[in-house]
Amino acid sequence: MPTKIEGVKLYNIIETAVELDRTPQTIRNYIKQGKINPQRIGRNLVFTKSEIDKTRRENEYKRV
Repeated sequence: MPTKIEGVKLYNIIETAVELDRTPQTIRNYIKQGKINPQRIGRNLVFTKSEIDKTRRENEYKRV
C-alpha cells in the first residue's frame, strides 16, 4: 500500500512494479536508464503517482 505524505502518494520499487506491471528489477533498470525518476527519502527510493503515470504513458507510446 502506498505511503501518503501531505496528500501525496509515494510508491516503493515493488509497488511501482505492480502499478506498471513490471518486475522490480525492470524498475531498477528504468532508473539506471533514466526512464523513471525516483525521489530519495532517507535511504529509500520512492515514486510519485504522477511519475508512474508519466512512465506508463511513455512506454505505451513507444509500443504503438
